[in-house]
Amino acid sequence: MPSFLDFCFEFKSKENPTTSTMFRFEDHYFVPDGATGNPRIQHAFNIIGPEEDRRHDSLNPWPIRHTSLYHSFDLAQARSAWIAIKGNRVVRERLTSTGKSLQHELSRAHTAQEQATAMFAFSLSTHVQILEWCTEGWSGYIDYLEERVRKHATAIKLAPVEALSRKPPRKKFQPHPGPNPTATGLSHFSARSNGPQPLGIGGRIRSNLSRMASGFSGHSRTNTVTDVHNPTGLPDDKTAEDDAEQLDSIFAFDDLQRIRQVTDDAEQAGMILKENQRIIVAIQSRYRDLNSALNTGHINTRCNNLDLGSIEALVTGFARQLSVFQADLESYEARVQLLLRSLERNEDMFQGILQYGNMRVGEYYARSAETSAETMEKWTVAMHQIAAETEHETVSMHGITVLTLIFLPGTFVSVRASFDL
Repeated sequence: MPSFLDFCFEFKSKENPTTSTMFRFEDHYFVPDGATGNPRIQHAFNIIGPEEDRRHDSLNPWPIRHTSLYHSFDLAQARSAWIAIKGNRVVRERLTSTGKSLQHELSRAHTAQEQATAMFAFSLSTHVQILEWCTEGWSGYIDYLEERVRKHATAIKLAPVEALSRKPPRKKFQPHPGPNPTATGLSHFSARSNGPQPLGIGGRIRSNLSRMASGFSGHSRTNTVTDVHNPTGLPDDKTAEDDAEQLDSIFAFDDLQRIRQVTDDAEQAGMILKENQRIIVAIQSRYRDLNSALNTGHINTRCNNLDLGSIEALVTGFARQLSVFQADLESYEARVQLLLRSLERNEDMFQGILQYGNMRVGEYYARSAETSAETMEKWTVAMHQIAAETEHETVSMHGITVLTLIFLPGTFVSVRASFDL
């Protein structure tokens, strides 16, 4: 059967495992008289399934592996041939176990017809043993996929996203109180002038200057700078950063990548399950066609050793067993589809959480910018007030200077006169 080479070529170095199956058959039910050979059935197929890798250092505890098989059964001589290609000894051990049971059945057969029936039963039981392999590991493999995303799915469903991305607490921005801008030279001058004054013209002049200075600077003013408060305050950067880091530690982009990887593996598993079901249906159909051909006489008289009644019963039981395998694969496929829907919801929710976090971060920075602008506006108003007060004090100092220049000669004369006395 040359087409079997297509299955052999699947065993090669590749990055991703084989996920597609094939079924090829070249049955020869009718052999013309005088031609060599006997009527036979022959087909080749491959099946795929997960196998648990029990090594502790294995990076992939559930690798996907495939098996290619060729089978031929001579209907006239009741001889069976198998060729199995697989990367380990699992299928070989199954074939060996089935062969031992065949030897026991042949030892109990007394006629050629019983031996032919036993060989045909061996052919069907070998199919059952091999096809059973592609249904055994799926439960553990699906559990493995679910476990890979269980932690992330729990975080997505139960994490306090609103609390982690809440509005950052704010504190009032209180500038450090500096010196009172009104405490200028005028106030010091006024303070020094409040002490005991000497008698005489000089003392009276200094007393008058002190009262004038008090009149210029005696306007009650509040400290505009130290009284400037931000009613909303600036954001607490440390708390906001801690919340952002905590949110990022729970919902990292790597988690989204892991969910996507599990989604890809689950989609691959769903396709493989469908492919295996297709192979089972094809084999089931081929043997039902064989049973019909035997009953309708479409196979020539070289197959007289076969007991048609026993063959029909064996094929019926074989088809029933394959239906059980197909039902198992359908059940596993339903689990995979449920997992895919759950992964899709988790991925949508994860992306929604990331978008919500980005939105809250944007709101936080917008509030920070608005608060900073309001604070700068208040500082600008305060600086304008300080500038106005400074201008007022400059006028006061100018007046004091003029008065000082007016009374300075008289003061000099009075002081000189007092020394002469």
